[in-house]
Amino acid sequence: LVAGGTELILLKADLLAATGKEADAQESLDKSLNQNPRNDVLRAAMARMALQKGEIDEAETLLRTAPTPPTMSLHLQLEWGRLHLAFADLKRDGSGDTDRALLTVAGDNFRHALDVDRESGIAWLGMARVQRLMKELEIAEESLNRSRRLMEDDPAIDAEAALLALDLGDLSEAQRLVESSSVSDPDNPVIAYIKGNIAAAHGRFEEAKEFYTDTLLKQPTHVRARLNRASVNMALEEPQDTLDDCHHLLCEAPELNLAVVRQSEALMMLAQWSEAKEGWEKVLDFNPNHSHALMQLAACHMALERPELAETPLNDALRIDPTNAAAWHQRGLLYLEWGREEAALADFEKSAKADEKHLEARLHIAAIHHEANRWHEARTAWREALSNDPENTIARRRFEECDVKIIAEEALKNA
Repeated sequence: LVAGGTELILLKADLLAATGKEADAQESLDKSLNQNPRNDVLRAAMARMALQKGEIDEAETLLRTAPTPPTMSLHLQLEWGRLHLAFADLKRDGSGDTDRALLTVAGDNFRHALDVDRESGIAWLGMARVQRLMKELEIAEESLNRSRRLMEDDPAIDAEAALLALDLGDLSEAQRLVESSSVSDPDNPVIAYIKGNIAAAHGRFEEAKEFYTDTLLKQPTHVRARLNRASVNMALEEPQDTLDDCHHLLCEAPELNLAVVRQSEALMMLAQWSEAKEGWEKVLDFNPNHSHALMQLAACHMALERPELAETPLNDALRIDPTNAAAWHQRGLLYLEWGREEAALADFEKSAKADEKHLEARLHIAAIHHEANRWHEARTAWREALSNDPENTIARRRFEECDVKIIAEEALKNA
């Protein structure tokens, strides 16, 4: 009876909203909930609608004021999970530890929902999304399969499966799944968002931008679509458009440090080094172990002709991750600027060890040996560079020069 009554309440609100009477629709819902505050189905539906409109605080208030303990209600637990997924979107900084901590809370909510009802397809779908975002892709696939068995024809499952296929690198399967989802739910903004991700993965950035813009026209509060549009604007070398999107995001979500990251990257592209430096410092105030921010802060110090300030953040980045090839290379460049060739050489070698495909590190190793007339070491280093880039004319010419020098030295020894 409660479920049936709730459906009628929600249908009435939908009809009012469809005729342009949004205020009357909201008033009708509020009145119904005040009359029956223990109606968890209605409360959860209202929280979900608030989340869809980007009204995070309203959704949280609805859930926090529920008389029913969340652990007793499947519907409330599901919406708490969705709420914490929204919080994760609004507070990400792009570093694994921070993002994982935010997502763990959402995962706990969906697990509690499954404690109430192991046959909840929506809870398994929520778990699949959390696991995918935490890069636990095999487990996410298992959860998604459970959800599909329980909600076979739900288009949300194909949409989530498309995102999982993208993360697994299967672009053709992602395309197939999103087309399947769009047949039954063509107006869902998530469809355009996923198509944008697929286009971006193919390197079709103009097309991706159009899809993200379409998503935002349908759902202006879609945080990930706006962040992704900011990223493709960077790929299109349109940093001012990136700044516009980041400004919008930070007005709506001041704690979204991933937007500060994109903003700072755009400022660096515009050579606004002081402003970029302030952005990286803000990211590091929130998360002192943000490796990318540490490296970019060092780059800003070097661009501002303060290289003496660059070494400490690079040391910190390497302390956090000793296998960070880019940080070893960047510190090697700093030492090279200071005339410390042997220290630079050691860092370039560690960079190449951490990433065998790091061409710049191998070129610097070869150049240092070459300048020091260490022809055998230089020849080996140029050969390794050529194994990464056989068409590199400088490496080829220097490699041949080493051969000439080595032959000349051998001739002198035998004379």
